[in-house]
Amino acid sequence: MKELLQFTEWLSERLKKTLPGLDAHLDMAPRFRILQIKDYQNIEHAKKSGVLILLYQIDGRIKTVVITRPKYAGVHSGQVSFPGGKFEEDDVNMVNTAIREAHEEVGILPEELKIVGELSQLYIPPSNFLVLPVIAYTEIKPVFHPDKKEVAGIEEILLDDLFRPEILSEKEIVINEYMKTKVPCFSINNLEIWGATAMIINELKVICSEYK
Repeated sequence: MKELLQFTEWLSERLKKTLPGLDAHLDMAPRFRILQIKDYQNIEHAKKSGVLILLYQIDGRIKTVVITRPKYAGVHSGQVSFPGGKFEEDDVNMVNTAIREAHEEVGILPEELKIVGELSQLYIPPSNFLVLPVIAYTEIKPVFHPDKKEVAGIEEILLDDLFRPEILSEKEIVINEYMKTKVPCFSINNLEIWGATAMIINELKVICSEYK
């Protein structure tokens, strides 16, 4: 547990400084979305949302958790993401949104969390969401209880694995009935993580690469 506490203490201080932000995001952005992402960084009419990056230590190694969305008639159908969702009027702020949604989706207990800080906000053009990634840690091994309506699968990822060069890949996606394209992705644990989640992970990766 010592490693987790040392790392999160360092990370908390690092997140108070200038963040990689857009530069890190664009490295993993779908190429056909880059202009939209650049042009609408502080869009006022975007819907607000928060996602939770949970850190915890198992057998001396730090992990985080992602979920796979169910298949549905929407732009994020079947995609891999961090637990999270839309801001609601009862939420005090976006940190509260991320914690509430993570509890609802995978059963993460708010009282066990300690907030580390926030990454850069990211605008998602297809769904018009402005998402805030919130980082928290728990000293207790989390027990996940997925909401079957919102979560098709849960996958734990070793933080160290994000630095393996072989996980960088490309994925072919369908833009519409006439067009397909390839997008940057992380291929890890039999998952293909692309889009906003890959962009968020890349900023976290860039920051964590500074840790000695």
